[in-house]
Amino acid sequence: EVSKRMEKKSREEFYQVIRTDEAKLGRFKVILDTVEYQGETYPYSYVVQKDSVGVLGFDEDKIILIRQYRHSIKSYEYEIPGGGIELGEKPTDVAAREMLEETGYMAGDIVELGAYYPSPGSSNEVCYLFTAKCKKVKEPDTEPLEFMDAVLVDEQGFTQMIQSGEFKHSMGLVAWLKYCMKRGTNESYRLFTT
Repeated sequence: EVSKRMEKKSREEFYQVIRTDEAKLGRFKVILDTVEYQGETYPYSYVVQKDSVGVLGFDEDKIILIRQYRHSIKSYEYEIPGGGIELGEKPTDVAAREMLEETGYMAGDIVELGAYYPSPGSSNEVCYLFTAKCKKVKEPDTEPLEFMDAVLVDEQGFTQMIQSGEFKHSMGLVAWLKYCMKRGTNESYRLFTT
């Protein structure tokens, strides 16, 4: 049941933005809004981020993952390939580009899995998810601070990585859930009940 407080309200009816300040910190732009609600003012900040894509790619019956160093958590993490969408780019084109750059695999038969908000409480980013049949065509072409390797794993192994906590990448988890739902299996259900 929807709370009475939220019932029949548009975004503007929740509160009014009185002032907006922004700051650029490295690759991030932070917005600090001052909002008014019922006569009181409050700060509300969030990060403006480029929208992104994630690709659950397959080489035959193996899932293509990357193992990448993530400086913010000082750890190598397993992820699905993905990246930011530049102004004017189509998400499907970015999905193909990121798969090729990060893994050396060319994505064919790209199928949309849907979109989600990775962190709507702190960012405006939308992430578009895809699955694709892929073929190895070259070595990866990574950027200077990208330390990653492509890793192939079968579906059972991937499921075990999720269950054990070895795979924690939210984009990949959502892509796997949407993929399982799209193909009509109950794999995603089994993941969370065993």
